[in-house]
Amino acid sequence: MSIGIDELKSAVNLMEEAIASSADKIPNRPNIDPIPRVLRAGVIKIFENTFDMASTFITEWLKENTLVNEFRLLTSKDIFYFADQSNLISHPNYWNKFFEYRKISSKSFNQNNAAQIYKIALEFFPEVKSMLSKVQS
Repeated sequence: MSIGIDELKSAVNLMEEAIASSADKIPNRPNIDPIPRVLRAGVIKIFENTFDMASTFITEWLKENTLVNEFRLLTSKDIFYFADQSNLISHPNYWNKFFEYRKISSKSFNQNNAAQIYKIALEFFPEVKSMLSKVQS
């Protein structure tokens, strides 16, 4: 599966819209689930899709732009390390954390996990947007 820059850009733009839409619904009252569940679930689903596309894009970009061979033998941690070394991403430890939460999101869905994954999606967005900017420049 090949991921082009336009597909990744579309996913990032959709994620930006989803985050903005969900942020508008946060009431200023403590102790209340601040985001309606359906909006939060939408942001999480878009995070999953965008993370998957970004990971595939990173791997393809590294194959085309570096001397690293045998990507099928590398772990995601290795791939994010090489992406950092190639100045494609800035924080490989963040990307490893995003990867772990992406796995959690696909295994079970409960409200506690949903709240955590939503927060991770908010952290992921500026990182993927930064990567996209680096590729486009």
